[in-house]
Amino acid sequence: HLRLPLVDRLIPIIGDDAVDPTFGSGAVKVTPAHDQTDFEIGKRHDLEQLNIMTPDAHLNDAVPERFQGLDRFDARKRVVAEFEAAGLLVKVEAHRHAVGHCYRCETVVEPRLSDQWFVKMQPLATPALTAWQDGRVRFIPERQGDNYAMWMENIRDWCISRQLWWGHRIPVWYCDDADGCRTTIVARDAPTRCSACGGTVTQDEDVLDTWFSSWLVPFSSLGWPDATDDLAVFYPGTTLVTAPEILFFWVARMIMAGLEFKGEVPFRTVYLHGTVRDTQHRKMSKSLGNGIDPLEVIDRFGADALRYTMVSGMAVGTDLILDPADLESSFAPGRNFANKLWNIGRFLLGHLEVGVTPMASIAEEELTLADRWILARAAETIVTATQHYERFRLNDAAAAVYHFLWSDLADWYLEQVKPRLYGNVEGGDTARAVAAHVFDIGLRLLHPVMPFVTETLWKRLPASAADATISLAAWPVAADGRADAAALGDFGALQSLVGAVRVLRAEYGVAPGATVNVTVVGPSAAVQRAIEADLDTVRRLAKIESLTVGPAPTEAGGTIVLDDRTTVIVPLGDLVDLDKECARLGGEMTKLEQLVVAQETKLANENFVSRAPAAIIAKEREKLDAWRAQVVTLREKRGELGCAD
Repeated sequence: HLRLPLVDRLIPIIGDDAVDPTFGSGAVKVTPAHDQTDFEIGKRHDLEQLNIMTPDAHLNDAVPERFQGLDRFDARKRVVAEFEAAGLLVKVEAHRHAVGHCYRCETVVEPRLSDQWFVKMQPLATPALTAWQDGRVRFIPERQGDNYAMWMENIRDWCISRQLWWGHRIPVWYCDDADGCRTTIVARDAPTRCSACGGTVTQDEDVLDTWFSSWLVPFSSLGWPDATDDLAVFYPGTTLVTAPEILFFWVARMIMAGLEFKGEVPFRTVYLHGTVRDTQHRKMSKSLGNGIDPLEVIDRFGADALRYTMVSGMAVGTDLILDPADLESSFAPGRNFANKLWNIGRFLLGHLEVGVTPMASIAEEELTLADRWILARAAETIVTATQHYERFRLNDAAAAVYHFLWSDLADWYLEQVKPRLYGNVEGGDTARAVAAHVFDIGLRLLHPVMPFVTETLWKRLPASAADATISLAAWPVAADGRADAAALGDFGALQSLVGAVRVLRAEYGVAPGATVNVTVVGPSAAVQRAIEADLDTVRRLAKIESLTVGPAPTEAGGTIVLDDRTTVIVPLGDLVDLDKECARLGGEMTKLEQLVVAQETKLANENFVSRAPAAIIAKEREKLDAWRAQVVTLREKRGELGCAD
């Protein structure tokens, strides 16, 4: 033991692993009633828990009289001064340490031992853990189930009392009788007198932990404890969507409460989405000043753009990184997609004013290759998007519908059927019916992600009732499209053919308005069928003057070989200056050959290879491989153009 100066109290000397022997003198004074770590040390060594502070952080009567009533900071200064006056102070060292502060007023929070109300948690946690183990509750992503189990298996009793101004008062009353009755009353209804002596009672000033109130939400919000109709219909629910950081604070507690008070889990699936973070990967918050005001985003880009950005950018279990300083790069793609939808709708609706034949009335033989293809793509998208939604892969669902509406419908099908939509052309009724039908499918699939623009456009479709809403429309099923593998293959060949010509035009700088001649050598069966079924579309979309199926032309031109071994050749003729193009390609090839030689020399240098990190060497080898491949490509292009060596 040693005698504590200033207080003249004997205290024991103990050893404990919690103390860092390299810090200061290697010895510290333990205060079990005023520090969490010291509290644990005190329990291990059965130390006295001496509380020296009042609730407002002044010293109480457990200290010498000259210190009583002093503010904690003033008392610390007085202690140091008295140590120095008594010749007991060796030195004062400043060191950085972590002390809790109030996040609102920045006041230092002093740990202090006090009486609190607790809930014994093990009897509640065991059934909740079993519910996950036997599959009654599942977590998405699945790894969160392991986190849940860790909490349940290592659970501690729950302190439910809080010293706050607002909240549900703890339902506990104390007898104030002067004769010594100290009865404690816990009741549903507030008592007016002490049940033991008839004296006056005072309610506990603490309030319940907010989570203690909110763990009852799944059934208390439905009228519980009364047996209401809402409770019978809506409990248990199906899916809870929330953030992973409250997995234990709220999710686990709702499961425990549901099993305890209702005998059933409150929901079957828990989807834990990612968190929005800034470019430094910090969680966005007001206190850090790194947040994005959603109202500002809605004002600038629209609510649908905000929703699309959040959903499309957040894969299951991953966070979303956004730059608060650059909203344009984050939210403009969503705004552009909404604008694209609006333009598709405006174009279509302008051609539907004459009326639309119901899709069910269109016979199979009335459908062109393009009609069959877009219906097949609609069927594929329904299956893909629905599967992704059901698996909570919302970003993949959004991507599937985005590709269908923007690429398949707008860029390909509508461009293909424009001649049929204008005027009273043969096949116009079929084209309008198919276009309206697949656009309706796309809007319904996209509605969970972008509800506002889809609702507005859907209500304007001819088949929609004036008082209907897309949110109550039937979910599309694959039968709404048509599983036509042949159409997918043949129109896919048409797309490849058009894409190849477009690539060659871009590579050789053919003017946008100029038409080209195309020769197709050794076409596959799918390419041959696509040409026979829809040559006009190929010519119009690729700006082709003439298309020939036959042997390769003798004149120089650009060449692409498709995946199915079909060769597409565009004779350049007068479209480009061959000498100038040969010179340009030759200059690029010479520069790359010089880079290859320099890189080979660098990698042959033993000093560099032996000293540089393996990752750096690997990157340098990747550069060399890429440059060599580019040289081969340029050499092949020069050969196609008949350039002299």
